[in-house]
Amino acid sequence: RGSVSRESFYHIPIPFQNETRETEKFLGLARALGVVAENRTLEMCPSVEDEAAADAFISAHPVLQNKPCVGLFIGGKSEREDRLWPISHWVGLANRLKEKGVRVIAICPPPPKGASAQTLFAEEHQRMEAFSQALGWSCPTVQEASVLRAAAFIKRFHLFVCPDGGMFHVSAAVGTPTLGDRKSTR
Repeated sequence: RGSVSRESFYHIPIPFQNETRETEKFLGLARALGVVAENRTLEMCPSVEDEAAADAFISAHPVLQNKPCVGLFIGGKSEREDRLWPISHWVGLANRLKEKGVRVIAICPPPPKGASAQTLFAEEHQRMEAFSQALGWSCPTVQEASVLRAAAFIKRFHLFVCPDGGMFHVSAAVGTPTLGDRKSTR
């Protein structure tokens, strides 16, 4: 049809077929270009530095060595309250795991830069503080802003417990068995 300049745009219909899985939705563009994805397993690869940071943290906590390890994601988006698990449930789970000889690591994002005491209680870092105060024993805690660094920690867990959300998907992408619930636990 004539010459095509570099400034031209191409319109490719993306073949959506009412997919509900996010991976299938995003693979629509690849299918439209004729690329077939044979393996649909999510994968996330933390850097060597992220892996080393996770190993160093675990090495610095002797209580975490030589036992099964369960990670608990205490966070969750405050605007999605139906997905936030009550702190009392997290405390009860952590106590039962400890009684059974399982090492527990709590994980949550750090406070936002410039956060003050007036920040709403539902913020993730304040949920972590409430968990730590209610627990009554010192649970190793990871508060990591980098998703890849968090993924390096999650890879080391024998089980990751978290509500439905981003960290649930990160756990699946690093191959860690994950326990969660898509419904409210209230």
